[in-house]
Amino acid sequence: MQVDKFIIYTIVIIAIAIFVSMPEIHAFGIKFFTTTPVPNKGLLDKLLDGLYQFFNRH
Repeated sequence: MQVDKFIIYTIVIIAIAIFVSMPEIHAFGIKFFTTTPVPNKGLLDKLLDGLYQFFNRH
């Protein structure tokens, strides 16, 4: 299970790195997440807040 989590985290970090390094994709992603109705909006907000706090801390 540890290896699976490591692979998932690596993919997520790479995806975030691509988003951060490409402003137009980043802007599109923010627009997409904020305009698309999501059933688990609270969960998505918690996830994004956690990511922002993580990157602001490091």
